[in-house]
This record gives sequence, C-alpha cells and structure tokens, in this order.
Amino acid sequence: MPAIIGLGLALALTVTLAHADWPTRPIRVIVPFPAGGGVDANARLIAPLLSQALGQPVMMENKPGAAGNLALGYVADTPADGYTLLWANVGVLTINPFLYPMKHDPRTALAPIGLVVKNPFVLWTSTTMPGEDWSAFVKAAKAQPGTYNFASGGSGTSNHLCTELVKRAAGIEMPHIPYKGGAPAMVDLLAGRVHGYCDVYSVGAPYLADGRLKALAVTSAQRLAVLPGVPTLIELGMKDIEITGWQGVLAPAGTPRTVIEKLAAALQRIVESEAIRNDFARQGVIAAASTPAEFGALIASETLRWGKLVKETGARAE
Repeated sequence: MPAIIGLGLALALTVTLAHADWPTRPIRVIVPFPAGGGVDANARLIAPLLSQALGQPVMMENKPGAAGNLALGYVADTPADGYTLLWANVGVLTINPFLYPMKHDPRTALAPIGLVVKNPFVLWTSTTMPGEDWSAFVKAAKAQPGTYNFASGGSGTSNHLCTELVKRAAGIEMPHIPYKGGAPAMVDLLAGRVHGYCDVYSVGAPYLADGRLKALAVTSAQRLAVLPGVPTLIELGMKDIEITGWQGVLAPAGTPRTVIEKLAAALQRIVESEAIRNDFARQGVIAAASTPAEFGALIASETLRWGKLVKETGARAE
C-alpha cells in the first residue's frame, strides 16, 4: 500500500511540474468568425502581445460557422491542456444558447480566462431621418407610430436585442427589420429605406465622416472618446440602460488551474496596458480586463439578461 501511495504522489507531482512548465509549444486561439471582422481584428491585436508574454507563438485560427457554435464546440472538445483557446463574444456565449440547439453549454464546457474588451453600441440614423438628435428622433417616432423602423443584422443578434431594449426604454414603437448580416442593413440605412440601426462605432464611422449618417446616442455608461459630442442613453434620461457587447478568452473545461492563472495574469497585464487602452479607444471600444472569476460571473449574469430578452421578444435564429 505505501508503494501505491508513493506512486500516486509521484504521478501527481509529475503532472504538476508539467503544468508549471506550460507553455512548451505554440498556442492556438480559435476565432468563431471570418478574418477581417471586428472580433477577429481585436484578437489579432492581442495575440502577438500574448505570444511575447508567454514565450511561445500564439496563432490565430478562424473557424466560422453556425453563428459561432462550430468554433465553440471545437474548442470544448479539444484536450484541456491550454494549447487551444477560444476567443468569443457575447452572442456566442450568452445569446446562442437560446437560439440554437447546442451540444455544449458554454457555462460548463468552457473555463473563463478573462474579459478583454467591451464594445458599446451607437444608435445610427440616416441623414434622411428628420431631426439632428435623439429627442427629435424619438419625437418623430412617437408622432407616427410604426412609420419608422429599426434594422438589425438578424433576429436574435446583439444589435437586434440592443434595439429592443432601447425602444422599450424610450417608449417608441418601431418595427424591426432583420437582415442577413450587418452589411445589407447598412446599405438600406444609408439609402433611407430603414431609419435606425444599432451597431458598434467602427461600422458607421466612415459614413459619419462623409456626412451620410448621424450618431444619436451611445449605449455605454460614459461617452466614447471618438464621439465626445454624442450623449449616452443614461444622459438622455434612460436610467440604468447600459448595453455593451464584449469579447473574452476561454479554455476547455478542466484546463489546469495553474495554466488558467498564468494565462489570465498575462492577458490582464496586456489589456490594462496604456497602449492597448488607447488602441481600443480609437476604435470606439473599451479595454476591460478581468479575473477568471469575474469573467465567469459576467457570463452567468449576461446569460440571464439576454436569455430573458430573447424569450420576451420571440427572437429566433434565421
């Protein structure tokens, strides 16, 4: 019996030492969306800094499909050794479970490492819409209920659910027009065929610059540095209305705690750096470092929030 106990202790010590040496080879970060999009761009900004911090290559790999569920399932099924990570957003982790049949529950199949960025929404309207500010927009919508509408990139998307929250808070009736993605929604917004659209700063910035779009409000708690003249919804009288998307890094459930802690510490230092804060601010998003526990708590609370809204609005995957 003592020999067996000794062997068990030796094996445990060997495993612990192996984890202490992590990483000893390249790390893959799986992104659930195509290259070139906002999620991918943020991941590629952080990856080389994470590589520098960990002393191993950190390689990006795009696995789009099934609204992000393909990548989530892929990572959940990989060995829990810290060499395959998932870069995911609010939609993949907290909205998709209410829209799609999913093999994996993100809350149990993945281990949170850390939050990286929050992306507030901007309420965009075409210059064809009457008025120059949010109060004029609301006045026009209330004067002719159902005449003006809001576009989204699809039923159940974060910009659709953002729109529903804003409409409720403002007390306006505006039909929802879902599109198959944000690009066609923006085309029709610019043409004046739809009247409002809720999406991140980078999507509308070029058209704001050339005078074809107006930014009416932002959904963050404070004004954005890139839009200093645009008020928050809270400033406009909609108390406690803060709506942000977000992105973070996760590992397969069961990844050793020592690996999670090492990853989390490196990621947190990067996100808290002045250079990254400034880079993100120029994009109209907010650097948002967290511990694994804090990120896990955010996922849990946001799952309740968005799940409730999906059910109330009857949103369905298309």
